[in-house]
Amino acid sequence: VGINCNLAPVCDVPVHPDDTVIGNRAFSSDAIEASLLAAEYIRAAQPTVMCVAKHFPGHGGVGIDSHQALPTYASTQEELESVHLTPFRAAIGAGVAGVMMGHIAVPDLDETGAPASLSQPITTGLLRDKLNFRGVVFTDDLEMKALPQDDANIAVRAVQAGCDLLLFCHSAEKAAQGRDALIQAVESGALDSSRVEDALSRVKWAKAKFGVVS
Repeated sequence: VGINCNLAPVCDVPVHPDDTVIGNRAFSSDAIEASLLAAEYIRAAQPTVMCVAKHFPGHGGVGIDSHQALPTYASTQEELESVHLTPFRAAIGAGVAGVMMGHIAVPDLDETGAPASLSQPITTGLLRDKLNFRGVVFTDDLEMKALPQDDANIAVRAVQAGCDLLLFCHSAEKAAQGRDALIQAVESGALDSSRVEDALSRVKWAKAKFGVVS
């Protein structure tokens, strides 16, 4: 029917008692079960449809909906490693082609408090370098209230962090502003053109692999 990319599977493990947004979108509140099912989903679906595991590094450990405000992960590093990152490791092991960054601050990983989607230590340092993910990194919707909506450079910050494909899900005008900000940042030298070429090469790879004509 023409669908070539699915923003799934949800790899979050909803263990926070105040979770209101992940709920039954997750496979399980058990990290091992969630990992097994996410991997099997990818193996079954991805021969024909690109899968995008979300919301890295895990939205299940926070009690605030990132559509409304910026959640901060305040639990232990041990829980992050043993629970929330486990399904993403399984997804990467199963060959998932895309990972979506969540708008979640993790001060233990980035002391600036930047959300994962705008954080180089989380996007590049953890996902790329430590977990060795080589596919396309998506942002979550950059118009969500977890992010400052008056930040004209939000697209630039996301690409600098290591994201390859940016989502603006509601406003074509904001998408155009993001595009223009990226062009200006490259032209001024504020954004290294090699980072843009790196992102573009991954998007081109995904389009070719999943039959997208551009």
